[in-house]
Amino acid sequence: MKKNWLIISGIAVILYFIFFYNLGLPALLDSDETRYADMARAMLYSKDFITLHLDGRVFWDKPPLFFWLLCLSYKLLGINEFAVRIPSVLCALSAIIALFFAVSKAYSRKLGFIAVLILASSVEFVIFSRISILDMVLTSNITLSLLCGLMTYFVKEENKKFFWLGFYLFSAFGVLAKGIPAVVIPFGTMFFVGVWKKNIKDFFKPESFVFGAILFLIIVLPWHALMYKIHGSEFIKEYIIKHHLMRFAGSSEIGREHSFIYYIPTFLIGFLPWIFSFLFGLKKLITKRNPDFVTMNLIGFAFTFIFFSIAGTKLITYILPLYPMAAVICAYMWINPVFEKEVKYSILFTNSIFIIFAILVSLSGLYLPDNLYGIIRPVQIPLILAFTLCAIWRKKKEHLLHILFL
Repeated sequence: MKKNWLIISGIAVILYFIFFYNLGLPALLDSDETRYADMARAMLYSKDFITLHLDGRVFWDKPPLFFWLLCLSYKLLGINEFAVRIPSVLCALSAIIALFFAVSKAYSRKLGFIAVLILASSVEFVIFSRISILDMVLTSNITLSLLCGLMTYFVKEENKKFFWLGFYLFSAFGVLAKGIPAVVIPFGTMFFVGVWKKNIKDFFKPESFVFGAILFLIIVLPWHALMYKIHGSEFIKEYIIKHHLMRFAGSSEIGREHSFIYYIPTFLIGFLPWIFSFLFGLKKLITKRNPDFVTMNLIGFAFTFIFFSIAGTKLITYILPLYPMAAVICAYMWINPVFEKEVKYSILFTNSIFIIFAILVSLSGLYLPDNLYGIIRPVQIPLILAFTLCAIWRKKKEHLLHILFL
């Protein structure tokens, strides 16, 4: 028990430095951060919480949940950089906390601790949790929805209805955060998990499907109905057709079209420093029998990766929902002796990466543009210390995770 509290305290300190340390210090970044901050400020002053506006024009691209959160943050904390970024950080932390409890319930607390550390130190997840963007709000709700759905396989029968309601609840919030992916990813993953478990019919039981669908519509419909009432067919044309359906198909008006393999290098970089463990053990993981929860996350990872890859419009932030699932898969490799050889090989690469990262971060002011260096500078010293300690701290199996948990 004492060791668990020490681990929890240590993780809390790590999470503070990763997500909160100097959060409000760098000025808002160009483009999205400044634009979204200004839109939320205009919403707060105008008291129009239905229609988004940018430079006096209707902003059709996004639904309003993220901007409602920014308005709430402004009311509580004032209008400043910290208030602009805190919603993204809190959403990231909600995904991390939910992941810990779900993994602990479905498999073990040890796996939960390691999955949290892996997710909270993955490069792309950390960087974009500290930037005010809609994708982290979407990622949080997709993660919470999907975890609620998966937990229906690991809780008592009388408790399943509550998790089904959570599944629909967070999917609905995800739709209000960024639309279609919040439905497709949780529902698609649960469908293929149901096919694998041969119980897809349970998804359509009245106590789960009917009440869940009603809850989903109660949350999603009011804003859409009000927008249609205010803007008529233009709302259908701009918001639904252009910025959702055509965005997925790859509209030349929207741009951002990339090849099918775009997210392969994105994930390879974004999941550093854990990508080596993930890659070295993936073949063995696919070819052997694994615990149900791990296989479910593997199904969700594959489905989500394919979904975003076939979409015509791509940005690096779109695949953020992959990282909680990847963290579970990678954490399982770390605790399973079957993957010992793969983990040892990955340690060599990982320690080298830590050393390289420490050097790059210490010199980042010399080669990064000012806007990018603004992201790194507030956490430069903690990053250098963290990378250096992880690289030189060697005992037994030569890695901090093994020292703490194994």
